[in-house]
Amino acid sequence: MWTIGVVLYFILAGDFPFKGGDNSALFKSIRTSEPSMGMSCSDDCKNLLKELLNKDPKMRISAVDALKHDWFKGDVDPTADLAQGGSNKGSVAGNVTAASGKINHDKAVKSFTNRISYNLDLSKKIQSNIGDGEKGKKLDKGIITSLCKKMDPKVSNE
Repeated sequence: MWTIGVVLYFILAGDFPFKGGDNSALFKSIRTSEPSMGMSCSDDCKNLLKELLNKDPKMRISAVDALKHDWFKGDVDPTADLAQGGSNKGSVAGNVTAASGKINHDKAVKSFTNRISYNLDLSKKIQSNIGDGEKGKKLDKGIITSLCKKMDPKVSNE
């Protein structure tokens, strides 16, 4: 559900809900900050995003409850032609249409590309640091910590 919240946020805002120049900063942002809800969408939509991005997995909305959320009920006019300026402002389509028209698409593409590039570079760095004794083993906390320390000696055992 967390991932659905991140993707929905990105679709509506054109950016990721949490920021960080590297994974350490990103994880700190996830732990300590709340995403901005300044995008153009209904209060129901913002409420659903907050429930999807709840940091406590036990308190996070379930898939079943998310599908029952008020945002999916909306004020849908089945005769409205959105392409011709018709309005379904309270509906899912209306929220996405309204928000996507206001995002900076170049900024969204750059943000997405930067995150993907960073993760690809990190993946290559991890692969180059896997020792012969670690190849083929199931990754566990010890192996991951060992890899992180090889890549950055400042990493603690947390």
